[in-house]
Parts: sequence; C-alpha cells; structure tokens
Amino acid sequence: MAKKDDIAAIKAATGVTLKETDYAAAELATLRQLAESGEDKRAEFNTKVEEFKKPAATQTGGEGKEGEEADGGPTITVKVGDKGSGSYLHPTSKTAIIRGSGEGVKVPDDSWTQDMLAKRFLIEVRTK
Repeated sequence: MAKKDDIAAIKAATGVTLKETDYAAAELATLRQLAESGEDKRAEFNTKVEEFKKPAATQTGGEGKEGEEADGGPTITVKVGDKGSGSYLHPTSKTAIIRGSGEGVKVPDDSWTQDMLAKRFLIEVRTK
C-alpha cells in the first residue's frame, strides 16, 4: 500500500490526519492496522503515533546510532555529484536528494545507492 492510502484509511477510521513525511511506510501500515481494529486499540494507536513520529531534525536520516537508519540498516550521507543531471528520489526510503542544496542527505546504504555512487551521479559526503 502507498503511504497516501494508509493515511486516508487512518483518517477515515480515526479522524486523525498524519503527515506523510513524519512516518515510514511500514510505520503507517502498522498504524493503519491499529486504526482499523476499532476503539479497543485506540490507546495503542495513540501511543504508536507519538512513538513513530520523527522529529524534524531526523526526517531525512535515521535515529539511534550514527550511520544507521531507524530500522537498523546502514545509511550513507550523499549529495548529487557533478555528473548528476538533476535531483533523485531514493526508491526505498523515498528520500529526496536535491541537486544544489549543498547539504548531504542520509539514505540507506543499499545496491541503488552504491550503483549511483559508482556511476558518480551521487557523491559521498564525509562528516567529521
């Protein structure tokens, strides 16, 4: 299911409107399941909404240890390289990598990211 579908179903079941950027797809799926379970799961739903909500500072990166995503997978900080022709959207995390932003963005260190680095469309940003 798409995030927008989950958000619409949650709003229909609970009347609560959630921001798509505050939650991962898996988190929205969990919240949708709780929302559709009825009033007996409402307290658990409310708890999970606050637990899953990401602070603004960590929306593009993971929580927890440096270099790891919220789900425990490794991350890498990248930005668009000189060879890159525009902005990119990571296919799994849906994180936008915007050309010319000057800021590095944390994305999952997966095969797509490694391929984009190898082709020099993206470059790794090393932080001290």
